[in-house]
Amino acid sequence: MNETIELREGTAMSYGFFIPSDRRLEVRVAASPKPVNVMLMSEDQWAKYQEVRGKLFGGQYQ
Repeated sequence: MNETIELREGTAMSYGFFIPSDRRLEVRVAASPKPVNVMLMSEDQWAKYQEVRGKLFGGQYQ
């Protein structure tokens, strides 16, 4: 998969994909003028993240 995405400040992008076996994944990010956050996680981790996301005191993500 080879994809280029351009986002405006304050926006986000998320999407999932299935890897059929143990593979190496390479992610390259070029961000300017400010740094960005990139999170790679399993489907279970994503569900937990979505559950607590945006809640100031609402849960713990690990």
